[in-house]
Amino acid sequence: GGEPIDLELPSVLMLERSGENLFRHGRRIYATGIVTDKLFQLLRTQQREVELIVRDFTRVFASPEAFYAFLRRGHRIRVVHRSRLLAVTVNPTAPSGLVLDSRRLCEAMQEALQIPVYDVKKMPE
Repeated sequence: GGEPIDLELPSVLMLERSGENLFRHGRRIYATGIVTDKLFQLLRTQQREVELIVRDFTRVFASPEAFYAFLRRGHRIRVVHRSRLLAVTVNPTAPSGLVLDSRRLCEAMQEALQIPVYDVKKMPE
């Protein structure tokens, strides 16, 4: 609860200078910009639970390792605007030249995800 408090930090890059002072008002942080490995690593070191709030998933530019390490420490992440995945596209041709069976790939993914899966190489232009 409570009202949001602007910490007056021009960038998440300035967080390290804030130290524990960052949490003087509570344990929730709303990041208005992008969230990177650096932010997850900084917040992960906090002893008490931290809740990181972002606008939507498009703001998270972090590695899976940093993201899951943050969660394993007991911290949480929430999004203000949840997204709904409507479809997935696949390219069955790898940069190395390996070509997968497009039909089997699409069918297997569609069954697992329960949403439409399209081969980008076979879509009408």
